[in-house]
Amino acid sequence: MTKREKELEDLFQRWMKKQGEEKGWEKTTVGGREILRIHFTKDGMVDPEAYEVSSCKILVVLKEADIADNKTEEWLKEHMIDDQRYWYREFVNGTIQEGVWTDENGCRKKSDNIPQKESIGRMAYLLQKYTKNQKIDANRPSGKEIQDAVKQVAFMNLNKRGGSQKVNEKVLNDYVEEYKNEIKEEIEILQPDYIIWCAGEKPMGKILEKKNGIEMLHPAAGRYIYRNNEELGFEGNVEKWENYYRELEESQKGAEYLKVSKGVEKYIRVFKSRVEKFNNKNKISC
Repeated sequence: MTKREKELEDLFQRWMKKQGEEKGWEKTTVGGREILRIHFTKDGMVDPEAYEVSSCKILVVLKEADIADNKTEEWLKEHMIDDQRYWYREFVNGTIQEGVWTDENGCRKKSDNIPQKESIGRMAYLLQKYTKNQKIDANRPSGKEIQDAVKQVAFMNLNKRGGSQKVNEKVLNDYVEEYKNEIKEEIEILQPDYIIWCAGEKPMGKILEKKNGIEMLHPAAGRYIYRNNEELGFEGNVEKWENYYRELEESQKGAEYLKVSKGVEKYIRVFKSRVEKFNNKNKISC
């Protein structure tokens, strides 16, 4: 176990204890549910060794794990500590076959939410390569390159209790206010070079003293980006974007590629636009 892993584990133990002893916990817990009061979702480095040697340490900040809606009372009782790192490690250890991700048994389960992990990998790939090549297109790496990029990132959920698919923003903001010191400590332990902030503007203002994060929607939200969005890089011209996507599809027919959906493609192009704006002010130096 690395020094950073030990520091994270120590923080998590203190964090869990605080959750269990918190007075007025109902306002920081989705639905005021007792079963969620002491529930804790661990996060952090996907591959600690890969993170340590990475020349560009990237932290992806999310709002909360979606567990309140799709987990039974029995499951929650049996999994009071839920390690979210497992799902990212599963993605890294899977295989790419004919443009599709499959697990180690050759199966692709609907619940795996691959677009989220894929988008994180493509964003990390872009940041890792950006200094040497500012024209880098993160819609074009191979599946293996995406998986390798995911191995080198860390991620964290602000609300460690977990929440619903539709985020209760009031509960989230109250939780962030109550646990902002722990959230800041986790960021300090991870010491990222860059933070991809996918957790909303209001929590961002409470945690980052300066807006030094690159703000994005949730990594699985690319389908909500309009085709005429100017951040796609085509001045709002839908036809130009569609031509680009068709060319992209044609160029990625090899077995080594992970087929990029329209939602992921749009998400990554918006991210590239925001990286360029960020770089104009802060100069990315990985």
